[in-house]
Amino acid sequence: TSEVELVDLESHVEEFRSVGLRSLLGEFSGIRAWLSFLFECEDRLSWAMLSDRHFQAIYDSAHWVYSIDQIVSEREANLRREREALESKFKEQRSKFLEDLDG
Repeated sequence: TSEVELVDLESHVEEFRSVGLRSLLGEFSGIRAWLSFLFECEDRLSWAMLSDRHFQAIYDSAHWVYSIDQIVSEREANLRREREALESKFKEQRSKFLEDLDG
């Protein structure tokens, strides 16, 4: 990852944390409320229309939404390590440059 790409990725992660994640959780909350409403109306709902595939999709979506924070945290840790490696590389290059100037 280049310096520019790293800064861009860090910016995207920060934006997702401040705006995107909140929006995603808000949308998911709305979907959960809608599902709750449907389950409360079970006498009117044709359960034959729902299959294991539907329930699996609901479960998979919930699992993904609740795991996204951990995924983003892991990516942030990776980005920090990349930043530290780049900064270390720049410091070494600067030191070598200064040595060459003195030498």
